[in-house]
Amino acid sequence: MAIRYTFLGKSLTTSLQTALLTAPTEQQIIIKTFLYTNTTSNTPTITLDVTDDSESVTVRYKTAVTIAANATVDVLSTTTGGNVLVLDSGDILKATVSSSDKIDFLISYMLVSSV
Repeated sequence: MAIRYTFLGKSLTTSLQTALLTAPTEQQIIIKTFLYTNTTSNTPTITLDVTDDSESVTVRYKTAVTIAANATVDVLSTTTGGNVLVLDSGDILKATVSSSDKIDFLISYMLVSSV
């Protein structure tokens, strides 16, 4: 088993659902830090979904969470979620923003290879 630590920074400026992160074949992603930042003076909402590839289903992780102007939200803090988010091979983390405001996503994770 090999473990690699990595970081993803992604900016969204669309209201379309967008894949943020997909677990590669025969690998698992363990998200340790998951932040999003509203870089505007507006207050959009953010919805997060996870597609579970093994079950062929998409489930809602967070529903229409309002993010204050020029604020950052820690998705995995103990008051809003849990400690980690795990994506198995083929699973997809998706985000939908209610408007075309610029939202920055910062995700730090472990990539665990089963090979």
